[in-house]
Amino acid sequence: MNEIKELVTPMVIEKNYSSFEEFYKNEKRSIYIKIIDVFEDIIKENIKERKLLVVANIDGCVFDTNFLVSKIDKTLLTGTVSSYFEQLEEYETCNRIAKLCSELQKV
Repeated sequence: MNEIKELVTPMVIEKNYSSFEEFYKNEKRSIYIKIIDVFEDIIKENIKERKLLVVANIDGCVFDTNFLVSKIDKTLLTGTVSSYFEQLEEYETCNRIAKLCSELQKV
């Protein structure tokens, strides 16, 4: 019998934030970099998808959210993440994303 296991990459943010606005402002870049890392991992490990679980403490409550990172649906990478780094003019990261997109086209 084949056991199907869900592949999850955790990202625990240790800093306590007083609001979601503060959290998003300060952690957006690190979360987007982690999304890129997970895309690289699914290519290296030759798997179809993986979830990125982000856990943080915001206004005294534990907040968690999942991002589904998939070879099939690259919208998160090509739209949201890529646009963010283009706005910041972080061309090294944009190049990293372009290489990932090229690899994902081969799949």
